[in-house]
Amino acid sequence: MVSEPNDAMDDAPLPRYLPIAPKLETLRLEHAPLVPQSPLPALNRLALNLACVSSDIISTVFANAPTLDIARFTLISVDVADDSGINQQIAAPCLTALYLASAAARILSQPNITWQFPRVTRMGVDITQIDTAHPFLAMVRSTLTAMSLYGPGSVGEHIAEVLRPFTKLQTLLIRSCVVADEFWRAPCKTDEILLPALAFVTLDDIELAENDDGTFFEHGDGLVQFVRERRRGNSTTVTGGSQLKTVRSVTIKQHGTLSAWLVDEIKYIMNNAT
Repeated sequence: MVSEPNDAMDDAPLPRYLPIAPKLETLRLEHAPLVPQSPLPALNRLALNLACVSSDIISTVFANAPTLDIARFTLISVDVADDSGINQQIAAPCLTALYLASAAARILSQPNITWQFPRVTRMGVDITQIDTAHPFLAMVRSTLTAMSLYGPGSVGEHIAEVLRPFTKLQTLLIRSCVVADEFWRAPCKTDEILLPALAFVTLDDIELAENDDGTFFEHGDGLVQFVRERRRGNSTTVTGGSQLKTVRSVTIKQHGTLSAWLVDEIKYIMNNAT
């Protein structure tokens, strides 16, 4: 169900409820604040794009959809519920993918709620909300294999450290961000390899941070170094006994802001490294 962003429906207070729908399997709501508060035992795909919602409503949605597999939330504003003093555990035992755009990561910061998502392997988060999502990310570090980072925002050494625990991460997407050289150099350090399982990288509409003097070449070196180092076949054993994997794919989309030499160099390395 889709309505216009400035439709009168958006002006009405939440919650407004969907009818009972025990066989509903897929639900997508855009700018239509009809919140599924009744049990949805068959729901496996959910996408909500709302201007504002309360975090306790979202937690109720999770509690009422035990078979939910993929959840996508784009929430401009989240009202975090007050501390009720009552500890709760909310489980989504079938959830494998969770995508949190804009301010949606704030739904994970509810006080007194312990989230249990034991099967999550794919996750996306707005880069400006990475610290908000950090406690939750720590809970899925042993299962997460794919991560998406959404801009606008900056990706630097701090983000590299946030990703350090994800030793099983195979796929990384960075979209609409400014990426600093420090981020690319972190996975190349030999003392403690970062993201040892990383094999697929997609860069969509990114920019690279410039030098203070406006020159660009040196800051492209970090990305080139990452691709060169991680493209080579490597049998290095990292902490925990896992093997350092070879990067198999680097995809650059909408690269109009990147220098032609940089794109060509990465293509050359990917095609010729052994």
